[in-house]
Amino acid sequence: PIFELSNGKLGHISGQVDPQQFRNETAMIEMAEELADLSPNVMIKIPGSTQGMPVFKHLASKGIATNGTAVFAVPQIMTVAKMVGEGRKIHLQESNNPRFGWRAVCTQMSGRLEDSSAFRGVINKQNLNINPLELRYASEAVIKKCVGLFVERDLPIKILQCSSRLHRKPNGEWFYPHIEMFAGGPLVYTIPPVVIGDVMFYYKDREIKPAWDREVPPEMIEKLSQVEYFRRSYDENGYDVEEFNEIPSLLENE
Repeated sequence: PIFELSNGKLGHISGQVDPQQFRNETAMIEMAEELADLSPNVMIKIPGSTQGMPVFKHLASKGIATNGTAVFAVPQIMTVAKMVGEGRKIHLQESNNPRFGWRAVCTQMSGRLEDSSAFRGVINKQNLNINPLELRYASEAVIKKCVGLFVERDLPIKILQCSSRLHRKPNGEWFYPHIEMFAGGPLVYTIPPVVIGDVMFYYKDREIKPAWDREVPPEMIEKLSQVEYFRRSYDENGYDVEEFNEIPSLLENE
């Protein structure tokens, strides 16, 4: 009912293809179309693998809503956005009655990018001068860069931010840097019940101030760039599509 009453803006639910099939384009398409037939408000979760990219284009060309999952880096996000954009154009050109309530989002798994053995693990192993809180600037840099490119290229997609991590300030105050740094931004969020509970408790006496327009400090980008995984994740051309299946965070979460 919410889906229909909101003219397709609200009320989507996710249906995920088998993540173990992330290397099988045909299997993902078959599962996705089967899930999409269940209800018009089903948004299909497709992994951001090499074989997943053409699936985004195919589904968008059919007017099927999608959610890119197991996505961490700028090259993945921007390729998903490109595929969705191309597929959407095909659907609008070929359909006399475009599918109702179409949406596309791409999930950036913030904590899973930063906590990877290729990121946090390297920092610890090489004893780099990057503290746990500074590490969280990585996803801020990735997400804000991509949203800027979405606007610049008029791409019909939004970032869905997830995997927020809880931190404690030197004064003992608990907070969620990922929630604070993206407050006020044009994003969609996945917030688990435990995080909702934390926010209601830790922020009950203080305001979450919008920080979306805050620039990521250039010195922080430089600092994080000591780690190859960040350099490649922040660079739009850091990974070729053929290399997506080798992205450390994807392999760690398959």
